[in-house]
Amino acid sequence: MRNGYLDLLRVVGTVAIVLGHIEGLKPLPDYVYPWHVPLYFMLSGWLWRPGSRDFGSEVKVRAKTLLLPYIPWFAIVSVVYGIELWRRGRDSTGKVEEQLPGGAYAIEPYSAFWFITALFVAVVTIRGLEALRLPLWLQLAVGVGLCALVQIYQDIAVNSPFAIAQGLGCVIFVQAGYLARLLTGRSGQRSRWSRRTLWVLAVATFALGVWITTRPGVGNLNLKFAQFNEPVWAVLAGILISAGMIMAPIYIGGIWSHRISTLAQSGMAVILLHALFVWFGKGHNPYLVAVVAVVVPWTLGLLLARTRWGWVFGCSRPKPLAA
Repeated sequence: MRNGYLDLLRVVGTVAIVLGHIEGLKPLPDYVYPWHVPLYFMLSGWLWRPGSRDFGSEVKVRAKTLLLPYIPWFAIVSVVYGIELWRRGRDSTGKVEEQLPGGAYAIEPYSAFWFITALFVAVVTIRGLEALRLPLWLQLAVGVGLCALVQIYQDIAVNSPFAIAQGLGCVIFVQAGYLARLLTGRSGQRSRWSRRTLWVLAVATFALGVWITTRPGVGNLNLKFAQFNEPVWAVLAGILISAGMIMAPIYIGGIWSHRISTLAQSGMAVILLHALFVWFGKGHNPYLVAVVAVVVPWTLGLLLARTRWGWVFGCSRPKPLAA
């Protein structure tokens, strides 16, 4: 049975992404940047099932759920952005064309588009490592190596189209999510450990991650621009904070799980559309901008999810509750 708590974390992560892009809310963005993107990658790892798909099937499924929605949302943002630039008397064609390579090239109001392609690259890479029948320890070594290479060659990585290099660098976060599930022995509501032990582990892991972020020189992760700041510590902090949140032995079922899942499964609209509202809202009350940038795209996503074409936009409805 679907655990609504994991969907709740997706909702929290989505809101955190919005808040992280509104400079007027400082210092709040500094509190979410260490974990808001790693959380999403680690959730994918937590739900990872080795061998559940072959490489080709993984590519097809992820292309449908990630790459396909990228296209209509990019088109919608581009049309609105271009019209507004034209209205302001600026070069709309050139500005829109600059965003086409995606990745770090796609700046506001395309701020989060890089994340979609990076997630695609990360999960497909891991499935590819499985297809090569590499043992888990060697897959982990590859993940660490890719993360290190992206940091060492940051100038090259940041210019990769569609955040390909950033996705390779984020493989380690997906792997960390999978390791967290292995560590706790979680399968649904079951675990090899008691709830008390799981709570202690989750809280301690979360607290350790937060403590690491307070160390001198440990800046925030900015994965879009391949900026890992203090490389090892910043990555470790992102992993530990996210792991602490995911490992908490919380289960949400029934009607509340269904309601939360409904929100989570329409979150693609918020991730890809919020930056447009943030861009329009520059100079206005940042708290009002935050509310609008969350509520309006999410409402649109929920409405799209009720149509037969919602899946094209990455918005879907959870299965009806059993009677």
